[in-house]
Amino acid sequence: RYPDGTAQVVRSGRGFRWKPTGVAMSEIYSGETCHGPLNLPDQSGFRPVCVGEAPKPGYLRPDASPLPRYLEALEPSAILTTPKGETVRAFGRIIAGTVEWVVSGKKGDRVVLQCGDALGPDGNFYTDNLELFSLDEDRPRPVMQRLEYTCGGTGKEIFRPRFTYQAFRYVHIITF
Repeated sequence: RYPDGTAQVVRSGRGFRWKPTGVAMSEIYSGETCHGPLNLPDQSGFRPVCVGEAPKPGYLRPDASPLPRYLEALEPSAILTTPKGETVRAFGRIIAGTVEWVVSGKKGDRVVLQCGDALGPDGNFYTDNLELFSLDEDRPRPVMQRLEYTCGGTGKEIFRPRFTYQAFRYVHIITF
């Protein structure tokens, strides 16, 4: 329903098709894992949908939150090597946002970044302060603020996570 009182019905059916986008995992706080370039403009690779039961009335609701906005791009203020030998990019202040990077690699090469807002007292990258609490004490703590990209081998690839954001001052480059 729109503010003017009109309504729009969105339906799907057997004529709809789908295809993978490259997003393998995405969670608002945990991060995002993507495989290969996300821009898949061609019409190949589509599959028919499976038709199932419709959700109960009122079950699906639109998100009332405002959409995230792109405000500014920040370059790292420093590139650090920690006492452990970790490569860490420092941004000089804590920000809420995400990391965009350009990478060229062979198909299957992986880049993993971990975002955090502090270095430990020993000067190494630190994430013990990042926590999603769980009522299940036997369940391992989820990895937070991790961004992973697997190269598609198409030359220069730009990756900016689309469905997550982080609060960070430091970005640890884990693998390449």
